Amino acid sequence: MKSDLDHLMEKYNVDVLFVYGGEEPNMIRNYMLNGAQATAMVIKKRGEPAVVLANPMEKEIAEKSGLKVYTSYDFGMADLQKQYKGDAEAITRESTISLFKGLGLRGRVGFVGTGDFARFNWLIHHVIPQIPDVEIVTDYKLGELFGEAYGTKDVQEIESLKEAGRLSSEVVAATWDFIASHRANADGTIVDAEGKPLTVGDVKQFVITKIWKKGWKMPPA
Repeated sequence: MKSDLDHLMEKYNVDVLFVYGGEEPNMIRNYMLNGAQATAMVIKKRGEPAVVLANPMEKEIAEKSGLKVYTSYDFGMADLQKQYKGDAEAITRESTISLFKGLGLRGRVGFVGTGDFARFNWLIHHVIPQIPDVEIVTDYKLGELFGEAYGTKDVQEIESLKEAGRLSSEVVAATWDFIASHRANADGTIVDAEGKPLTVGDVKQFVITKIWKKGWKMPPA
């Protein structure tokens, strides 16, 4: 459970956990964001609450996590864009340095999550080493930290899982009714009242629409 993270960070000798990621699914980020679906990075210093670095357009979504949310503009992005005028590499480099300094990130920093490998590789080899008092953790066993955290649940996490189960049951029942509203032709093709074939894509779209209408939040891992 998340309340074990400080203990686990001490066990794995990590001072900062940096949950990296972009648009792609990210189980660890979902866990840290308490199910809030935002394109964001989560930063957890040992002994302190986690904070979020979110896309400015998704700040309100990220705030549903209950965590403190920042955007790149809190770390001088507007000035950097003026100073470097479209030089994306320089802006990324300087904004990363500004983030680390602004949040006081130092010591042994472990990176987990998902993302653009080439960009991430560039950051950890050419940018972060320029930041004083930061050591990148390369211990293979770091990946086990969240596996241990997932192994137990607190009361809030259990309630989230129950709610996810309830909503899943509702969506499955609605999907059953949706498919049952169609009929089978003599050749076995499933069609609607107008004779239009039902596709896997139609069913997926129905499920996705139902999930979002119910305000689905991904449950903890």
